[in-house]
Amino acid sequence: ELEWLNTLEGKTAHLIITSEQAESLRLQLQVTRIPNGAEIRFFSPSQLDKNYTVFTTEKIHALGSSFWSPSVKGEQMGIELYLPQTAKLTELEITLLEISHIFQDISKPLSQSSIPSLRAASESCNIDIACATSDWQESGKSVAKYIYNTPSGAFLCSGTLLADSDSNTQIPYFLTANHCINTSSSAQSMEMYWFYKAEQCGGTTTSANFQTTQGGAELLSHSATTDSSFVKLNTNPPAGVGLSGWSLDPLQVNDVVVGLHHPGGDVKKYSKGQFQHFEKVIDNGTFLSVTEDPNGNFINVKWSEGITAGGSSGSGLWRTEQGVNYLVGALFGGSSFCSAPQAPDDYGRFDRSYPAISQWLNPLPNTVNINVTTINNKATGLKDGILIARYIQGLRGAALTSGIAETENSANLEATLANLQGHLDIDLDGNVTAEQDAMLIIRHILGLQGNALTAGLISTTATRTDPDAIKQYLDGFLQLSQ
Repeated sequence: ELEWLNTLEGKTAHLIITSEQAESLRLQLQVTRIPNGAEIRFFSPSQLDKNYTVFTTEKIHALGSSFWSPSVKGEQMGIELYLPQTAKLTELEITLLEISHIFQDISKPLSQSSIPSLRAASESCNIDIACATSDWQESGKSVAKYIYNTPSGAFLCSGTLLADSDSNTQIPYFLTANHCINTSSSAQSMEMYWFYKAEQCGGTTTSANFQTTQGGAELLSHSATTDSSFVKLNTNPPAGVGLSGWSLDPLQVNDVVVGLHHPGGDVKKYSKGQFQHFEKVIDNGTFLSVTEDPNGNFINVKWSEGITAGGSSGSGLWRTEQGVNYLVGALFGGSSFCSAPQAPDDYGRFDRSYPAISQWLNPLPNTVNINVTTINNKATGLKDGILIARYIQGLRGAALTSGIAETENSANLEATLANLQGHLDIDLDGNVTAEQDAMLIIRHILGLQGNALTAGLISTTATRTDPDAIKQYLDGFLQLSQ
C-alpha cells in the first residue's frame, strides 16, 4: 500500500520499480479512474535533476485508458503520484501492466554501447548526416528514430514526418514500416527521438538539440503490401522539426536517391545511391522472394555512399526534383553492409502507399468536380471518364485529349486530373488502374448501381468491395455537374 504525504496543495506518493542491469526502463500503466487535477510523474532515483513529461488528468484522458511512460535511464524508475486536496483516494485506480527492461542505452550511439554484439549495427562505412550537404541536413529534420513495444519486447525503427497539402496545418503525420508498427498498441507505445545526430561531421558529441517526446501515436493506416505504416503522433514534435515533401512520380532507372535513417538506433546517417528497378516482394513467413517487376510495389536501391542496418527500417528514401527533396519510399529491408555496400536494399513505394493515406495528406473538399473539361455541363462517361482512364495510363498532352477534348488546354486538364489522382483508388487495393478504377468511375457516371456497378472490376486484394460502399464513396466526392 502506498504511503501518502500531505503537502500544502494536496498529497503525494512515490513508488520505485527496479529491474537489475537495465540500461533504461519503461512502464505501461492503465488508469481506470483518476480525479481532476491529478498528475503522474516519472523520475530516475539516480538522476533527480532530470525532468520528464508530466502526465496530467487531461493528457491521460486524451491518450486513453493505458499509456507508456518515458524511457528512464538506469535500473530503477520512480513514479510520483499527486492528488489535489479535494480528491479522494477512492477516485484513483492505476494498474502497472508491463515493465520494459531495455538493455541498450538508446540515447547514445552503439559505438559507445557496452554490448559488443551490437556495435556492428552501425558500421564504420555509415555516414553521419552532419557530413551531408546542407539541403539534406534540412530534410533530416523530419526524420526521427523511435522505440516501441510489442508482446515480444522493445524495438527500434526510423521514420519521417510528412507534410499535408494544407499549408495552414502542422499535423504530425509520420510514415514508417508496417513490420515495425502494425497494431494500435504498438503505435501507442512509440517514444520519439528528435535531432539525434552527431554535432559535427565525424564527431562523437550528440547534438545539443536532441529531444524526446512521449505519448505514442494513433495508427491511421498500415499495409503489408507496401510495408508501410502511417500514424498521427499524439504529442507535437519540438520546435525546429521539419515536415518532408513527397512525390508520386515514379522513379526512373539510375535516378539518384538518398536515405536518411538511424541504423541500429545510432545517430542519424546519410546514404546515397541509385534506383535500379521496381520489384515484387513476397514474404511467406519463412523466406522472402524478391523478383524484378515493373509493376512491383517495392524499390531496389544500390548505394554508392553509406548503407542501412537494423533500426533503419521505416526510414525514408528521397529523390531531388528541381532542387527540392521529395520522399518516394520507406525502407522495408535489404542486404547492404560495409563489406558489401552495393548489395541491394528494398523500399516500399510511396506512390503505392499513397491512395490509402491520401485522405489525410491531401484532404478533398466536400466534392470534386469530375467534369474536367466543360463547366456547367454534365460529365459524360465517353468524355470525362475516358480522360481519367487515359491519365491513369500515363497519357499526356495530345495523346490525352485526342479525339475527345482537342479544344481543351491539355496542361489545365493534367493539373485537374493530378489533383484527382490520389483519390482514384476506388476499391482500395493499393493500385490505381484504368481497367478497374476508371471503369468504376465511368459506370458510376453512366448511372449503374449495385452489381452492375462493380461486376468484374473488384480486385482480389481490394478492401472496399461492397457496391453500396463504392457508390457512397463516389457520391461523396465526385460532383457530376456544376
